[in-house]
Amino acid sequence: MAKPSPRRPLKESGTCRVFVSSPFGGFEEEREELVLKLFPKLSHLCQSKGLQLATVDMRWGITEEASSDAQTVNICLREVDRSDIFIGLYGQRYGWHGESDAVLQKNITNAARQYPWLAKFKDRSVTEMEMIHGHLNKPGEMPAIFAFRNKDDKYVLLSIAHIVRKEETVLDMKTAMAVRCSFSSAFDDAERSKAEKAQDTRTALKYTAESEDTTKKINDLKERLIKTKAKCVALLETYSTPQEGAEFVYKELKSLIETTYLSKAAALTKREESLALHEAYLVARTTVFVGGETNAKVLNLAVQKDQNVVIVGQSGSGKAALISHWLCSLRKKKSSVKQIVHFVGASSDSSGVSELMVRLTEELQHLMGHKAKSKTEQLSQGGDEMKPQTTDVSELCRQFQSALVRAAARHSIILAIDGLGKLHQVSRTAKELFWLPRDIPKNVTVVVTCKDTDKQELAELSWRGFTSVQVNPLEDSSTSSSITIFIIIIIIIIIIIIIIIIIIIIIIIIIIIIIIIIIIIIIIIIIIIIIIIIIIIIIIIIIISSSSTSSSTS
Repeated sequence: MAKPSPRRPLKESGTCRVFVSSPFGGFEEEREELVLKLFPKLSHLCQSKGLQLATVDMRWGITEEASSDAQTVNICLREVDRSDIFIGLYGQRYGWHGESDAVLQKNITNAARQYPWLAKFKDRSVTEMEMIHGHLNKPGEMPAIFAFRNKDDKYVLLSIAHIVRKEETVLDMKTAMAVRCSFSSAFDDAERSKAEKAQDTRTALKYTAESEDTTKKINDLKERLIKTKAKCVALLETYSTPQEGAEFVYKELKSLIETTYLSKAAALTKREESLALHEAYLVARTTVFVGGETNAKVLNLAVQKDQNVVIVGQSGSGKAALISHWLCSLRKKKSSVKQIVHFVGASSDSSGVSELMVRLTEELQHLMGHKAKSKTEQLSQGGDEMKPQTTDVSELCRQFQSALVRAAARHSIILAIDGLGKLHQVSRTAKELFWLPRDIPKNVTVVVTCKDTDKQELAELSWRGFTSVQVNPLEDSSTSSSITIFIIIIIIIIIIIIIIIIIIIIIIIIIIIIIIIIIIIIIIIIIIIIIIIIIIIIIIIIIISSSSTSSSTS
């Protein structure tokens, strides 16, 4: 069970980032168990409490561009800095390392400008560097969970006993631990044996120690981590199977998050609870964002010109992802523009016009310095912030519009509402978007999303002069990309075939020409021989003739 931990501030409001560190090769099963089975359960628990769980696994997140620019180590350590919790897993593979590895050394040199301590660890693996930065440099500063996959205890003890008998010596505890760690895990042995039988060398290597030196480095790292056990949330010195290791990490991580970030000790206001849900929804949509840089530029331009925008697309086309990614990118740039974001459907009370008016008014009042009371204060004073002071929709609209004008006089504001067409209508006779001011105050940019089937809302927004941004379905884009790649491959294959055919034809022509030349040479030789024979015959005839004439004269 995770040790009791004081409430720690999250580095990114509403999001708990968990950094997972391990050598990639050989840990696929642990990752699959955690990412596909266990983390989703924990993520659901967090979301129900208004917290977004974001797992950071750099083995999946390094872009080709960053890799080619030798920024892998730099990015990994920066992501550790951004995280709230560190998880470290190790088996017998040491991971990417080597002082003679030019690419890795270039990575370390680049990262050492920001992390000078790396100069002393140029011979270490990237995974060890992550663990040094996430825990060993300052043990206890970031909550950390570690687990080591080792051999079955019975097998290890037999191996140690064998060494003792062979060496005729007695092992002290430290030496016994070193010997124990030097053996591969039973799981690794089984996986390696299976791969070798299938003649799969690549997989077999994932479960084999790189060298004696790397085994020593792993043992040294484990000893240093074990010495800091008191400052770890949890540390499992040995586990036998990926499922056992993943369950341990999940149990300890769940306990840590519940006691540290989801504890009842933190008395949140209704506004803070609602804000957390919408922020969690925003962060979740940011992680699935694909492309859209052109549309983001249109949105940036709209803010500069105080224009209002409607993002239009089919259901599931990425409208929420676009608006979420754009807002997060503005935050990263530390834009002075204030953001009020509402996702229709993000919580049970986010789909009604009245609830929308109350929430937007509260956020605008917060911008102007009004502080909401906590639930404890509300109950002690007999109030309930969850209930609006009035249920009259017209009055709620008036309060919202008044608060918008007053807040716009102090700040530049982006008012973003996703899923406009999903808002529950007040009545059948109510005008479309009656609650949204026709004249948006200066310094306010309204950005909304609609499905292309929300005809009435789109017509009203068009009449009000909203700029339309069309989002194409992600599936179409993906299919188009796949078709383009397929066509390019086909063209390349055709070109290669044509080149091969041309080369064959040229070779055949050359052979034919050579044969013709040989034939011509043979014919010429035959003609020359014939001519020589004829000349010889003529000479003989002349000689004979001449001899006959001489005889006759005599």
